[in-house]
Amino acid sequence: MIYKNCNYPIYLLSSSPRRIELLKNIGIDFQIIRPSGEDLEFKFKSPRYYVEKKALNKLIATIEKNNLKEGAFISADTIVVRKKKIYEKPLDEKEAILILKELEGKWHSVFTAYCIHIPSRDIRILKSVRTYVKFKKMKMKEIENYVATKESLDKAGAYAVQGYGLFMIEKIEGSYTNVVGLPLSEVINDLIKLNLIKPR
Repeated sequence: MIYKNCNYPIYLLSSSPRRIELLKNIGIDFQIIRPSGEDLEFKFKSPRYYVEKKALNKLIATIEKNNLKEGAFISADTIVVRKKKIYEKPLDEKEAILILKELEGKWHSVFTAYCIHIPSRDIRILKSVRTYVKFKKMKMKEIENYVATKESLDKAGAYAVQGYGLFMIEKIEGSYTNVVGLPLSEVINDLIKLNLIKPR
């Protein structure tokens, strides 16, 4: 384990197994709170504004619903974007196939926004990171076989870079963990600056 807490409780407002695993792997001690406010949508101004607004809303809604006051709270949200079109979690297998067909053989962007909030210190950080991903060209059978694994159904853009979906990835420019669901390097840097964690 690489990091440890600085005697301050940390809460991850996420039910995403990917985000949970990323933080666990580096040794951070944290508790998980199921987030609220995930389904609200906002007027589209830009991908960055949109995903940051969703991450912030998730944080505020969860804190208010659970009356949380003590500790540091982390929320995050991820979207896939191509030509100003947002691809979030598909509703079903049919939509997942349509999304992957639109993205195959092309570049798209993955935006993940994260918010770190410490109410008692009146501190709030809201940032987003962009990663560029290119899919290889695929036959329809490849797409159908992938969707049949069910992996795509709860993922933005209908794929998981850390799972079976890795076969589709031709190139990545930027943070890999950002595509997984949390830009780990950036989050760690902010947690250290806020004196929430430190190297062991």
